[in-house]
Amino acid sequence: MRIAILQNFIDILRCKIYYLPFLVEKFKCLQRQNNVRTLILGSSHLEMGYKPDVDKQELNMATMSQDLYYSYNLYKLCNEMHNDIENIVISYSVFTQGHSLVWTNLSSLCVMFKSIFGIDYQYPEVARNKKCFWLEPFYNWEVKQLLKKDKSIKKSRIDESAPTRFNVKQIETIALNHFKNHQRPVSQVHYLVKILEEANARNQKVIIVLPPVTNVYKNALLDKELFNKLYESVKEFQNIKILDYYHSDYFNDNDFCDGDHVNSEGAKKLTSLIRSFL
Repeated sequence: MRIAILQNFIDILRCKIYYLPFLVEKFKCLQRQNNVRTLILGSSHLEMGYKPDVDKQELNMATMSQDLYYSYNLYKLCNEMHNDIENIVISYSVFTQGHSLVWTNLSSLCVMFKSIFGIDYQYPEVARNKKCFWLEPFYNWEVKQLLKKDKSIKKSRIDESAPTRFNVKQIETIALNHFKNHQRPVSQVHYLVKILEEANARNQKVIIVLPPVTNVYKNALLDKELFNKLYESVKEFQNIKILDYYHSDYFNDNDFCDGDHVNSEGAKKLTSLIRSFL
């Protein structure tokens, strides 16, 4: 019991220090950017992998562990605040199919999404069991304090210029854990379908990105079926393009800062490739 309480405290502290300021900064960017032509959504693979250009009216709302439920709700919120969005870029990683943030040890992020963006919990009963409601007053106060500050956050929460850390065992473990999320019985893909349906009604172009990973990561999942449900779910839509960099040889291991996140050089390459399709 004491170990569980201590781990919960560590998770909450980690979220407060490393993630809360960056989520608040995302909200500030959403508020202060006058025009948004291209909206980027998804998990940390595009948070770190796509470098937005304000002059090109690009807004990166991808965040750490963002699942499709939060991607859909952020998509709706951004459309409410900006009526000029033409392009949607969204990441679809190995874990995306079954990944639901509230079930993870980063469920504190769900409280932050509610406090900052007004997005309610996907599964309120799970949030209640995880004591998320208890954290709301704490995060509401923290968010108010951060919103009062004018200073923007420039430094990334991860050192994107660092060379790849080839801890093979660790990368393999991460890849297999991602696949466990992929296999969860409740699929999240219907939220992606909702985005595609609404984007079609708004005449928006959607680019789905399968992010690049290192060879070690790929080799750990060689015999797995990873993206079949994605292709099956979106085959009827005409306003989309799937960019498969997961299976691409364009990226090499020097383009990564860990097993599945690109570093600064890799981000330049990935951004350039995606932008060429906009």
